[in-house]
Amino acid sequence: MTRNSQCALGEIDLIMRDGEYWVFIEVRYRQTSRFGLAEATVDKYKQRKILLTAISWLHAHSLSIDDVACRFDIFAVTGNQYNWITNAFGLEIINNG
Repeated sequence: MTRNSQCALGEIDLIMRDGEYWVFIEVRYRQTSRFGLAEATVDKYKQRKILLTAISWLHAHSLSIDDVACRFDIFAVTGNQYNWITNAFGLEIINNG
């Protein structure tokens, strides 16, 4: 497991293995839901940034997004409630701009 992996493009909170998958996880926290749920803060812009950062991380480890199985999850905590959204988004964010 890798925590807070940074590169020039951004940061990924957690990088883990789940079987054959490399899992890139964005962690979000909100004390209350007064202004919405924590997972709602991972918008298309943030998703794109995470994807590009993951591609950079893979490249730095001699891997390619085209050759390995990857998954992008969100772990969101709002108050005392948590929501782990597996496969929350994917490469279509990059391909569809």
